[in-house]
Amino acid sequence: MIIEEQKVIVKWNNANRRHYVLKGYKFTKNGDEFEVALDDLTKSSKSEVLLSCDFCESKMYRDYDRANRQKNHFCSLSCSSKFYANKQKAERIKKQCEYCKKVYAVPKHLEKISRFCDKHCLANWQKSAFKGENSAVYVKRVNINCDWCNKTINRTPSYLSQRKYNFCNINCKRNWHKEILVKSEEFIKINRENMLNNLSTGKISFTNSKPQVIINELLTAKKIRFTNEKKFGEYALDVYLDDHDLLIEVNGGFFHVDNRFYDEIKYNMQLNRIKMDKKKKTYLKNYHNKNVLYLWEYDIITNLELCNELIDLFISKKGILENYHSFNYDNEATLSITKKPIIPYMEWDKNDLAAITDLSVREKINRYQPSKHVNFNCDYCGKESVQYLYHYKNKGNHFCSANCSKLYKQRNNLCYQCKNCGKDVSLPKYRAKLLKSGKVKNVFCSRSCSSSWNQNNRLKDTSIQKECLYCNKKYKVSKYREQASKYCSMKCSRESKKNKIKTTCGVCNRELFVVPSKISSSKSGLVFCSNKCVGIFNKHSKSQKVKKTCKICNNVYFLRPSLARKSVTCSKKCQSIWQSQYLTGKNANRYKNK
Repeated sequence: MIIEEQKVIVKWNNANRRHYVLKGYKFTKNGDEFEVALDDLTKSSKSEVLLSCDFCESKMYRDYDRANRQKNHFCSLSCSSKFYANKQKAERIKKQCEYCKKVYAVPKHLEKISRFCDKHCLANWQKSAFKGENSAVYVKRVNINCDWCNKTINRTPSYLSQRKYNFCNINCKRNWHKEILVKSEEFIKINRENMLNNLSTGKISFTNSKPQVIINELLTAKKIRFTNEKKFGEYALDVYLDDHDLLIEVNGGFFHVDNRFYDEIKYNMQLNRIKMDKKKKTYLKNYHNKNVLYLWEYDIITNLELCNELIDLFISKKGILENYHSFNYDNEATLSITKKPIIPYMEWDKNDLAAITDLSVREKINRYQPSKHVNFNCDYCGKESVQYLYHYKNKGNHFCSANCSKLYKQRNNLCYQCKNCGKDVSLPKYRAKLLKSGKVKNVFCSRSCSSSWNQNNRLKDTSIQKECLYCNKKYKVSKYREQASKYCSMKCSRESKKNKIKTTCGVCNRELFVVPSKISSSKSGLVFCSNKCVGIFNKHSKSQKVKKTCKICNNVYFLRPSLARKSVTCSKKCQSIWQSQYLTGKNANRYKNK
């Protein structure tokens, strides 16, 4: 609200001269100030007039042009929002909720639309009103049976068109998947095809074993192009020679069961692998008319030259050999078949295999290999354990478990008591030194103990008393908020802003309305209407500053006492000249004795 019957200070200029002369004011010269009645101001005048906030009634200055165009006037956004909120509440209309019969108020524009007091009543009404066939999105259901438990269920036609199988709940779906789907031939075939595609395209990484890597390096050195995991029907071959259309399999001694080391089959994994090798060999012979060269792990590692000559022979003979297994060849003089060829288990009759199979001996696979593992005693508890040789060599100390490793590291720690619960706490030496030096005062066993102790002790000790600037009541506040805190409550803070004090600017003597805290917090005891007045005040308060003379240009300049001790020049230009003259040779900051 614009305060009536006030005088406004205006400056003469060419734009307003004619208007005010016609109103009876005497013109002096452009730029001179004169007082004008509020009613005599021009509509677009930028002169500041005194206003009263329509919410908190505090005084403020605004441009007349801006104030004249606005219906209401506020000192802040907070007052504006509160004013319009109260106005809307006053204009609200009372209605009765159709669900709970409760009386509630709504804005005038929602009188015809609103039917419920809140969203919960609306939701509860919709549950009963729009249920089943009354729903706007209702679709007629079809009765079908669950594919697992045969329970009758209702489903929409669109739902049924998207699914081949239907279930009443997630448990039925899981049971059907576990008992029927994964055991079906169709599912097994799809899984096998996906696995072969992933192997052939390289999506599954790290499939190459150590013998496979050796053969790959050998073929690369011989400049023979090859492909790993070549797909043939439902099977994948280890190596396919691209230019010669030949196949090579790299067989591990354990999984593919090398006859030289295993007289009996004691693992189900080995038996399944023998059956798979037999199927693969038969399929390649019957459907692709291809023979496979089998290079065994022991021969690759101990006699790579034999494998090299065998690959050359396999290529030169175009895939036709007397025997296709590397353990049946000898290269002492020339490459030849041994006197007693070994028949691999994949070529044995199933009855002969059954005679040497005893799966009841070991149900679980023991992966211990003397060449890859090492036995050791735990450095903390002395218990015997097994570890990979690679990991054993890379570590200085060896432990049977993570707990032993932790206890071993804490063996030289010092024991202290938790400040909160008294529980023993083990501290390393560097933390114990911090505790003794006083840098760390307390020790806690956990974060919960630390927070509970701080709540009960530290925060109480650091709280200080202050006096509210509005009601003069004493209140406690944390030490870190000593400078920021001025009032005991939000209520006092708001009231102090409403009860502003009338004062004058410390430079131009213009009337101001400010909160009391602004005057009390001012070091000079003065307040200012603008940054311009602050600058003028600082400029004329040189008596508080120290007078100095520049050592380069001899100009007099003024500085604060804290800066005057080190300053020798009046500007950056003079400073650079002074440094080039005086900070050279032995006086330079980076000078070193040579």
